[in-house]
Amino acid sequence: MVNAAFLFATMSILVKNAATNLHMNEDELAFWRSLLPALVIFGTTLARKKTLKTPFFGVICSAV
Repeated sequence: MVNAAFLFATMSILVKNAATNLHMNEDELAFWRSLLPALVIFGTTLARKKTLKTPFFGVICSAV
């Protein structure tokens, strides 16, 4: 929990810094904030030789 709080605080500082110094708009900030976690998740999935496909997709769709 302490590590997560530290990382979120660091991310907040970096995002504010990028917004002011690099003159990025909200869309660009959202893209770059999402890219690194997506790459980490994708890389971890490939390294473990798993899939991101959920077995519960049909259950969720039929409930709606």
